[in-house]
Amino acid sequence: MEPMQKISIIGVGLIGGSFGLAIRKRKLAKQVIGIVRRESAIDECLQAGVADKVSLNIEDVADSDLIVLGIPAGSMVNIATRLAEVLKKKTIVIDAASVKGELVYLLETIFENKASFVGAHPMSGSEKNGVAAAKEDLFEDSICVLTKTEKTDNNAFETVKEIWTKLGSFVLEMDPYSHDKAVASVSHLPHLVSSALVNSLPESIEREEFLKCSGKGWSDMTRIASGLPDMWAEICLENRENVLDALNRFRDAIDIVDEAINEGNYDKLKNLLQKARSRKVNK
Repeated sequence: MEPMQKISIIGVGLIGGSFGLAIRKRKLAKQVIGIVRRESAIDECLQAGVADKVSLNIEDVADSDLIVLGIPAGSMVNIATRLAEVLKKKTIVIDAASVKGELVYLLETIFENKASFVGAHPMSGSEKNGVAAAKEDLFEDSICVLTKTEKTDNNAFETVKEIWTKLGSFVLEMDPYSHDKAVASVSHLPHLVSSALVNSLPESIEREEFLKCSGKGWSDMTRIASGLPDMWAEICLENRENVLDALNRFRDAIDIVDEAINEGNYDKLKNLLQKARSRKVNK
């Protein structure tokens, strides 16, 4: 794959910044442009090395070969509409939103006849955020879901697939709605459970006593509760129905554990734990 002339990233946070670092490290573009909202973020992004040029003006991406929308799902339609108005040539546009579903079809409509849109979700986030947390190897040995619809341009899809593969990701092709159903259980639910676990500690001096006894198990289970509250609230509400289904299944599973302990039923509890152990997939 020959290096692209220009790749632009709108929204240079953890994902966008890591994408820029990874592209520059592998020399997959001759120029990387970053678009930010705050003037103070320009120097921060340049010092982090995530782009060759950082700007406040969305017009600066007009002649890009590839544009990455590294912004929250709630801002996607507004920014995409502005972007579609300034594009000077048909380019490839990808997103990195955690929820696809209806969003993919909205963006396809916005970019119709103006750009080739391919939905993407790199499953390689972190409880940390911002460009300061960006890492050039963030996407290595991780999954990147690419969504495909009847309107997806095959050449654009293959180009995007090749880029993510070169960044070290394993590409998984999924229907947008199937993606949302899956991530509700394996991504969104774990964050809610982690947060609920932290909130289950007593709000008293006992809390500090309990935490003195915490070890790696507690740390592993609660690490992701440090994620941005506004971002995760938006994600879970965007995927509301699937998240509610996942929560109901989790609630049923907890009820069964509760019954086994309440009954003092060793065999029942052991079988539940053994079932989980045998079904656990280590990645």
